[in-house]
Amino acid sequence: MVSSGGAFLNSQGATVPASEDLLSTDTKHSRSVIVFVRLTIALVALGSSSHLLLYYLWYNVAMTTLEKPLVWIGSSKKDLISLPIEVRKFFGHALDFAQRGNQHDAAKVLKGFGGAGVLEVVEDDVGGTYRAVYTVKFEEAVFVLHCFQKKSKSGIATPKADMDVIRARLKVAEVLAKEFRDEKANR
Repeated sequence: MVSSGGAFLNSQGATVPASEDLLSTDTKHSRSVIVFVRLTIALVALGSSSHLLLYYLWYNVAMTTLEKPLVWIGSSKKDLISLPIEVRKFFGHALDFAQRGNQHDAAKVLKGFGGAGVLEVVEDDVGGTYRAVYTVKFEEAVFVLHCFQKKSKSGIATPKADMDVIRARLKVAEVLAKEFRDEKANR
């Protein structure tokens, strides 16, 4: 709740100056939240014509800073770049959803990994069927595990060789996520 003088009332009813960090936990997003709160106060003072600007600022300040980083495992980025442009755009759009904590409609759980942590996006093109596999299992990042053209003639199942690559790269992602956590804890 905003009170006079650009201050806030916390959950105990105490007045907290707007210049203080309003979050009780130390997060990398706290500065963005503070900037947004200050901008909100200024825009509310300007009146109702500022709603569109307020939305724009919220999206560009808060939403872009809340996305997870994208980490490419093995040759996944090089493999993605070798795919047709329309397929790359489609996969990039789905990965953007994942970075923002959402799931694209085309993303489906890849069977054989015990849960919803490993996802697959499939796109058809005149040149064939293409797949991108990534994991959202870890808080630290979205890890792109594999991008490839499905060449198997045996139904829609992911070929064993590609499943083996995905399993091996998922293990690498687990190690990297742990390193990211440890690095963050040691700061």
